[in-house]
Amino acid sequence: LGKGAYGEVNAALMVGGRNVRRALKRVRYEKFEPSERARVEHQHCQEAMLMLKLGMHPNIVALHYCVVSEGEFLMFLTLVAGAIGLDAAATGRSAVLYAGTITEAQRRIEIVLFDVAGALGFCHSRGVLHQDLKQENIILGDGRAKLMDFGLSTKGTGVDGDLRAPFKGFTPGFDSPEVVALTTA
Repeated sequence: LGKGAYGEVNAALMVGGRNVRRALKRVRYEKFEPSERARVEHQHCQEAMLMLKLGMHPNIVALHYCVVSEGEFLMFLTLVAGAIGLDAAATGRSAVLYAGTITEAQRRIEIVLFDVAGALGFCHSRGVLHQDLKQENIILGDGRAKLMDFGLSTKGTGVDGDLRAPFKGFTPGFDSPEVVALTTA
């Protein structure tokens, strides 16, 4: 389904009881320096715990369970049928987001914005800040947009109705003006 610098995502069939298809995200620790492996494994475990505590939402790719085995980390996620990345849906031959009339394209964009706002609202209501919102972390499938990749997410605490959480980083080019000011100060 996809491949990154440190791992890949494949479709998997979970057998026993009921046959369920899941997305299997496999991170291979051999791709990391030996001195970094413990830190990376801890980071993946934190991401998994946060996702499991977050729970289910129709606009979030949910984690169902994970396994840490020798040399790799496995995450079994919701498999979204016919999924396409938002970045691919907006550009190139797969630019389905802008297909048809202007009105049809506007309606699809409104649905994406509504779905992502709903996913973020759900996260924030549970004290979770995603911190890496970008096209590559949104997929379209089943007629809806779904938020994924909680690797930089943190659990915040409330102060006078505000949600505050430790800053864990960002993707350059997708950072807010506030993050730019913070990191260049």
